[in-house]
Amino acid sequence: MWLIYNDQILAERSSGPFEPIKQETMSSTPPDADSEGTTTTTSTTAPGPDHGAHIAKAPVRSPYKVRDLSSPFLTEVWLVSAVVSLLSIRLYLQLTGYPQVGNSTLHIAHMLWGALAMIVAFGMLMIFASDVWKPAAAVIGGAGFGAFIDELGKFITKDNDYFFRPAVSLIYAVLVILFLIARSIDKVDKVTPSDHMFYAVQSIQMLAIGRLDREHQEAALVHLDKANVPSPFTNNLREALQNAEVVENASPPLLLKWRHALTGHYWRLSAITGCGDW
Repeated sequence: MWLIYNDQILAERSSGPFEPIKQETMSSTPPDADSEGTTTTTSTTAPGPDHGAHIAKAPVRSPYKVRDLSSPFLTEVWLVSAVVSLLSIRLYLQLTGYPQVGNSTLHIAHMLWGALAMIVAFGMLMIFASDVWKPAAAVIGGAGFGAFIDELGKFITKDNDYFFRPAVSLIYAVLVILFLIARSIDKVDKVTPSDHMFYAVQSIQMLAIGRLDREHQEAALVHLDKANVPSPFTNNLREALQNAEVVENASPPLLLKWRHALTGHYWRLSAITGCGDW
């Protein structure tokens, strides 16, 4: 669950808070000695007692457009993994004299190993519910894509020429276009208040299975503050998070420690080179 994100990038993508749309309710005035019963219309910003669990009306975006806050990082990890895989394969083949796996009849192209890696990455995303697997899937999927696209020359020439020189330029262009598309989407698609509500509610999943830690609890409360949605639902959610029994931040497995270390180095390198401000 990616509730925690780089504050600077999140601030750039966030839009301002919104005011909840007022709801109209009908209230009846009982008749008295001087007037007959009349019906008046009153407005309120909070749901009535019968609708206490509903969220106040707001310009909620489609749930299909809510993106993972870590998507810029995951996309770049995927692209970096693809480039490293491609260059590593080219270097290995150059140093070893372009060996072939197979016999006089069969040739096992490394494109197939790339396809296998992408299948593994897709499987990790489809099978496991926890988002903790997303960085590993990005690395494995990117490496598979790099191995796949490395053999582009074979598929655009009649004689299956792996050494077709324009293929290198095409591969470079494909990677650059994918990078620009990913960055453009991140710049255009801002985080809305309804997105912040969605991210905050995600913490309840971890709370339900007893795995909510202090870090994710605080992140969820920050998202509630940024959403600025006054409603009984928000109040109940905030109360549940504040009173939740959180687990101690146990020492993560070695693989997760490596992942956090590499993530920190990556963001620092992006800040030094200016890539993170593009």
